[in-house]
Amino acid sequence: MKDQKIFYFLVTIIFVYGILFFGFPNFFWISFNFFMKTFIKIIPIFIFIFVLMVIINKYIDNSFIVKHLRGNKIKSWFYIIIGGIISTGPMYVWYPILHDLKNKGISDGEIASFLYNRSIKPAYFPIIILYFGLEYAIVLTVVIILTSFIQAFVVEFLISLFNN
Repeated sequence: MKDQKIFYFLVTIIFVYGILFFGFPNFFWISFNFFMKTFIKIIPIFIFIFVLMVIINKYIDNSFIVKHLRGNKIKSWFYIIIGGIISTGPMYVWYPILHDLKNKGISDGEIASFLYNRSIKPAYFPIIILYFGLEYAIVLTVVIILTSFIQAFVVEFLISLFNN
């Protein structure tokens, strides 16, 4: 069903652009030029993100994660935040993994921080930078990271209230 919707969407877009090309060529070329300018601006960022994701997928596995989350708390928080940022895939896949990490000593607050930092998506940076600017993207990322600490402490506090 989803594949059919994607196909119909693609056919509709091609049809609309066909109408523009033959009926209103001026609008077609304005739209095409805007697309090309936007595409050229974000190509370097997409290449950077792609290379970064390839490196991460090649060198970071589950044993690496468990090893580095058991040590120094500052280092552990660093890995929790970075892990949340670079994590991909649907959320339901992460719940069993996070449950396993909790059984190995990760706190509820650290799990909350990980989940909170999933809202930072490196793949979206090109679009955020394009529409809002580099400064906005940096400030938003820093605010989300700092707020994830608050989120973690609130979760820990509330869970401690329920456990008493």
